[in-house]
Order: sequence, then C-alpha cells, then structure tokens
Amino acid sequence: MFPNPVPMARALALMTLLLTLLAAPALAQSNPTIVDETGQLDTAAVQRAAQPLIARGAQVGVFIVQRGGEDDALRRYQRAGLASGGAINADAILIYVSFDPRYSEIAYGDRWNAALRTNNNSETIRQNRLNPGLASGNTTRGVVDALTEIERSIASPPVPAGGTTVTINPVPIVVGVIFLVLLAIGGPMFWSRFQKRRAAAKALEAARTAAEEARRSASSAIVDVSQALRSAREKAQFDKVSYTESDVRQLAAMQGDVEQQVARLQERFSEIEKHLALRRTPAQADYETVAQQYRQLEQEITAARERLAQVEARRAELDRIAQAAPGEVDKAKKALADVAAQFSALSADLQSEAALRTAGSLVERAEQLLEERRAADAITAAQAASATLKSFADVVARMRDISDGIAAGRAAAERAAAQGFRVEAGMASFNTAEGLLRQAAAALPVVGPEGVASLLDQADKAREMGVLRGGGLPARYRANLERIENVKAAGEALAAFIDEGWRVFDIVDEFAESSWSDIRGNGSEAERAADEAQELWERAAERNSMERQEFIEASADLDAAEERIAYARALIEAIIKRLKDLEAARDAARDEIAAAEADIMQGRAFIAANDPDVGREPEKLLARAESALAQARAEIGQERPDWLQIVRLAHEANHLADEALRGARSEVEAMNRLREQLKRMQQVATAEVQKIVQFVSVHPRDIPVGAKDKINGLQINLQAAYAAAQSVDQKEEEARAAALRDAIERYTALEQQAAGIYEEIRSHFQRLEAMRQRVRDEAERAKAAINRAEQLSVRAGSLVSRDAAGFALLQEARTSYNQIGQVYNEADMQRALRWAQEAYEKAERASRIFEALIRAASQGDDSLGDFIGGVLVGTLLNDSRPRRSSWSGGSRGGGGFGGGGRSGGGW
Repeated sequence: MFPNPVPMARALALMTLLLTLLAAPALAQSNPTIVDETGQLDTAAVQRAAQPLIARGAQVGVFIVQRGGEDDALRRYQRAGLASGGAINADAILIYVSFDPRYSEIAYGDRWNAALRTNNNSETIRQNRLNPGLASGNTTRGVVDALTEIERSIASPPVPAGGTTVTINPVPIVVGVIFLVLLAIGGPMFWSRFQKRRAAAKALEAARTAAEEARRSASSAIVDVSQALRSAREKAQFDKVSYTESDVRQLAAMQGDVEQQVARLQERFSEIEKHLALRRTPAQADYETVAQQYRQLEQEITAARERLAQVEARRAELDRIAQAAPGEVDKAKKALADVAAQFSALSADLQSEAALRTAGSLVERAEQLLEERRAADAITAAQAASATLKSFADVVARMRDISDGIAAGRAAAERAAAQGFRVEAGMASFNTAEGLLRQAAAALPVVGPEGVASLLDQADKAREMGVLRGGGLPARYRANLERIENVKAAGEALAAFIDEGWRVFDIVDEFAESSWSDIRGNGSEAERAADEAQELWERAAERNSMERQEFIEASADLDAAEERIAYARALIEAIIKRLKDLEAARDAARDEIAAAEADIMQGRAFIAANDPDVGREPEKLLARAESALAQARAEIGQERPDWLQIVRLAHEANHLADEALRGARSEVEAMNRLREQLKRMQQVATAEVQKIVQFVSVHPRDIPVGAKDKINGLQINLQAAYAAAQSVDQKEEEARAAALRDAIERYTALEQQAAGIYEEIRSHFQRLEAMRQRVRDEAERAKAAINRAEQLSVRAGSLVSRDAAGFALLQEARTSYNQIGQVYNEADMQRALRWAQEAYEKAERASRIFEALIRAASQGDDSLGDFIGGVLVGTLLNDSRPRRSSWSGGSRGGGGFGGGGRSGGGW
C-alpha cells in the first residue's frame, strides 16, 4: 500500500517550518566539534587532520572523556546535534574515546558506507590506527591517524570481499522434502504420546526421590535432637546440687517442653510413614504431599533443637557464674584483712572495727550466699565489699603518705635549726597537719572515705607549708643569694640599654611626630621601672640575711624586680624597633608607590578591554586605590614625611588595585561560563526539537491528538529563546549577565518541553506499534491459513470445477485479507482484527472442503502419492513467488533508512 499524499505533504510543510526556525542556532554549531575533558588532545593537530574530511562535506566530531561508554557516546552525539535518537547524521564522522572504562568508537552516517562499512573497514581503522595511539598514551596520534585513514578510505574505497558460487542438485532436496512430509503426518502423534509418557514417568520418579530425601533428612534431624536430649537429661541429674531451686525449676520447665515437643514430632513421623505405606501404588501427588509433610516436620524439629540449645546455654551460664563466685568472695575476704592490718599499722586511734563494719557485713553475706548456691548474688555482694574496701585502702594510703611527709619535714627542720635557721613557723605547720590527721582518723568510721577528703587536703597543705618554712629554708636562702647577683647584673645591663634608647630616640625625633608619638615617654617610663627594680633588689638583699631571715619575702621582691627589668627593656626595645621600621619605610616608600601605580594601570587596561562584561564595583575599587595613592604622594611632599603612613597608603592602593583586577577577571570569566552554558543548552534543546521533527516526518499519522498544538507552542518558545540569546550582546555589565541567564533558562525550559512532547509522541507510537503487532500476528495467522488452503486447492483443482464452494471461500478469504489495511487508532485495530479473523475462518473452511474432496477421491485410487506430490508442488510454487524485501534490520546507524554504523569496543 502506498502512503496518503495529504498527510505526507502536511508533515513536510511542518518540518520545513521547524527547520527554518532552527536554522540560526543550528548553524552556530562548530565543525569539527571537539570535546576534550582530559586535556591530553592537541586540538590544532586534530583540526588539521579533520580539514580534508570537512572539505568533503563531513561533520567531524571528536569526543575524549574521562568516564563514559557506548551509551554516553550516543548521548554526546545527540547533544552536539550529530545524531538523533539512535541514528547518526548522514554526513557525520565521529570518534569517541573513554578512559574509564577503556572504550573507543568510530561512528559514521550512511553517506560514508562505501568507505567504512565495506569489509567492516571502520573496525579495522579503530583497531589498527586509533587504539595503538591510545594504548601508547598518545591520544592525539591515535585520533589523527584514524582521521587520516578515514580520509584515505573515502578517497579510495575498499573493494568488497568476493563470494562463492554453489551449484545445487535439486533431486536430493525433493526426496528429502517428501520424507519430511511423511514424517510430519505420522510422526507428531507418536512422538507426542511417547513424550507424555516419558515426562510422566520422570515426574513420578522425581517426586518419589524427593520424598525419600525429605524422609531421610527428617529422620536424621530426629536422631540428632534425641541424642541431644539424652545428654541434657544426664546433665540435669546434677542441677539440684549445683543451682538454686528457682534455677532448677526454670531449667526443668524449659527442658520438659522440648521433650514433649520432640515426642509429638516422633509420632507424626510414624504417622506419615504409615499413611504412605497404605498406598499400594502411590501417585506423584502422594509423593509430593509426603515430601512437604517431611519438610515441615524437619523445620519443627530444628526449632525444638534451637530451644534445647537455649537450655544448654542457660546451664553453661550458671556453671560459669558458680565457678567465678568463690574467687570473688576470697578476693573480698583478703581485701578486708589487708585493710584492717593497714589501720592497725597506721595509728592506734583508727577504729578499724567500726570503720570496716559495713564491708565486713558484705563479706559475711557473700559467704552465706555462696553456701546457699546463690552464686550470682554472692558475686554481687563480694564485689560491693571489694569496692568499699578499696576506698578505705586509698584513704589509709594517703594518711600514711602525709604522716611520713610530716616526719621527714620535722627531721629536715631540725637540721636547719642546727645551722642557725629559725624554723618555729614550720614546726607549727607540722603540728597543725598532725592535728588534722587525727581529726580525719576519728571521723573516718562515721563519715567514711568521702567525708574525710577535705580534712586530708588541709593536712597536706599544712605539711607543705611546714616544709617551706622549716627544712626548706637553707635551700631558699642559697637560691636567693644566686638570684640577687643575677638581678644586679641585669640592672647594670639595663642602665646601658636605656642610654642606647635615648640615643635612638634622638634619631627618631627627626621623623614626622605622627609616626612615633605613640612611643613618646618610653625612655622616662623605662628609667622609673629601673629605679623600682633597684629598690626591690636592695630590699631583697636585706631580707635574705641571717639576721632577718625573711627568705620567702626576699624571693617575692626578686620576682618583682625581674618583672620591672623586663618591662623597662620592652619599652626601650620599642624605641629601637620603631627606628628600624621608619628607616625601612623611608627606603621602600617610593618602590611601593611605583608598584601601586603599575597595578592601577593594569586594572584600568583590563577593564577598558572588557568593559561590557565588567560591572561598576571594580571601577569603584580602582577609584579608591587612586585616592590612596594621591594621599601617599601628598605626604611625601611634607617637610618631615610620615613614611609609615606613606607605605600603608601605598599598600592599600596596591591591595585595592589587585582586588579590582581580580573582581574584573572573575566577572569576565563568569560571563564566559554563562556563554558556554548557553551554547550547550542551545545544542541540547536544538537536538530535542530536531528529534521531534524527524519523528513527525517519518510518522506523520502516528502522532497523538493535540500534539500539533504543543509543537506550535514549542515553535513559539524556540523563537523567544533565540531572540533572548541574540539580545545578549546588546546589554552591558549586570544587564548582560541577566540576559544570558534568561536565555539559558529559556533554552532549558525549551529542552524539557521538547523532551516531554517527544515522550508523549513516542509513547503514543509505542501503543500504536503494539496494536499493529497484534494485527500483524492475526494477519500472519490468516495468511498461513490461506497458504495452506491454496496448497490444498492445487491437489483438489483436478477433482472439482473452479466455481466450487471451496474456491469461492478461498477467494473470499483473500478479499477479507486484503481489507485488513493500516492501523492508526483503536477503531482501526478492531476493524483489522475482524477482517483477519474472517479471512482465517474462510480459509480454514475452504481447507476442510478441499481435504474432504481429496479423501473422497483417494478411496478409488492410490491418491496418497498424488496428494503428497500435490502438496509438494504447491509448496514449491508458493516458495517460488517473489517476496517483498524489508527495509528494517541491521545495526544502529546514521541517517537514511538505518544506514551508517558504529564500531566500538575496548582498547
């Protein structure tokens, strides 16, 4: 059937309109299209290699990506406008390389089939030209070599490989066909019966085997749980002498439940065996039922085994606790004895019995619980006793340490007194410490270890003071003598340092007062600090004598003197540092000003070169930089310039100029990124619209109702997006960025709208294709019935006239078959199915009439051979008719009707 010219004309008109609207953005596509995400490609070399192909009218694309694959390649072709759906553009020659995974591909449109499809030449080029370069790490070489070889193949296309002519003898074929026909008549019935019996026997044997396997498995599970129960019964005999009554009752209840469940399961096992034994000849269903019962039984046995395992786990836990309890109790008893001994050794004032009464009660309770076989409770009581005793032991150890420290301190104080040092204050502190210890010992049985912690802290501090004012006095005296000499030397050095500060300040005074006013008075302040340090030093020397023996106070005076000397030195160092800073600023000021001027000029030049893309903020920053630079120049003209201020102003101008330049560059880069984004969205949206145009042109009658209105809306949005993109260059600064974003948003919305429309059209087409496939299936069935009737008519034609009923029905079947027609909606499908069904039924009726005629005729002569011969001749005649060739088939390729191709794989 030929297509209706009216819808085709409408589709062509629509395609022409859309292509006209898309012409402007589509022409902006670059050739060659080069995408390199790895940075390994020499773009200039690839462009040179592509020029001969471009001169031939090819659209060349090279895509080098880090991560991708076959599907990613097709998506990139589509976004670049070099493919639509699964079809490569007719003029396209494309190279795609992915590094993860390692995948390379050469794709081409049907215009280049002679050069690249013949002998699978594209795969040869990929393997021998592209991949060697990639494997060696030279991506550019691989791509250039592949493009060069493609150009060579187009200039001199390969010659197709030759075929082989085969001469066929028809006699063996005819004999074989006759044998197959005979086999087809009687063989299926015999083979069908044989297969059914064989399958039934196999199914019965499989069911019997499965039932036997299930029985063995269930039996094994019963034996296993029975053995485990015997072992549990043997252990249970010792429960009463090992555990508490409550634990014994719990274990007995748990184990009894398991024993009852296992007994019931054993009875069920016997019942299942008896039930099967009563069947003389069990059927397949019987075996399957028994197998299922055995499997269910095994699952319940497994559950019972798990419950028994819980009983064993509980018994093992109780055994572990029983084994651990004696050790915990013995540990607590030993700790009680040790602490009591420590109390006695430390002081007679410590009432150990009263203090340890609670801990002793806990130990006795633990022993009693252990005798009652309450191991867990015994462990808890013993551990509580051990924790209490540890706190008492820690207090006793601290009291002993303080007492030992007091004794050592008294001995040292006595030795110091023998040397002439007055140690009365130290001895008084030791007495205080001892009194606090006695208070702590008396309070310990009442308030416990935590209650005496404060008293022990006070006693320890009193001991430290006793050491400081007793035995520590000789060491403090000697240390003070050494420090007095050191402070004296530091004071003398400070005097010389102050003189140097005055000399430097006279030089600083020559600079602008604003640059050193903050250090005015540093010299006088340093002299006062030096005088205070000297007074403190002199008083420390007097206090550190054996007559006064104010050693601690002398040490404090020396600390203060050292602080005053350090303060005075810091004041003088500030003066000296300021002079160095002023001199450095004076030397660097002119260079800083020159650097700021250069940065300002560079910023002005960049803004002038990119003025439309740069906003007002960088210009404001440059104006502030120029103002700061002018202030610096004005300060240089003063009689005594403030060089530090000049340098600060020059630095500020330099910083502002750098910030302005960075901002301007950032704005230009942002605008360029927006332009690139707009370009990509134009390509993607254009590809989506082109996909719709191509689909509508191929299937003009297969689009759903309302799709044309949506396509018209798509045209309007496309025009608006293109107009927005064209208006970008007419804007300036912030307005240009807003225009770019607006154009990007329009193309993004256009792409989404086009994708939605295409999906709607494609879904509708798929539904139509499903309807058509259903019609094709019915039409094929009807066609097969007609062919069979025609074959029978050849044999019956010599028996009846051509106007008999069978021939009339056959003609009606052909007429109905020819009425099937095309399917464009549900009504078409229902109509076509009715015609196909009618054709099938009439052909079948005709076949039955012909068969009846043939059987009637066969009663008078040996017609079987004639019938087989007639069927064979009909078959040969039917096979000899010319058949219409199909345009479908082949691999996914470029333009036209499935042309072009893609050759890809690993490298």
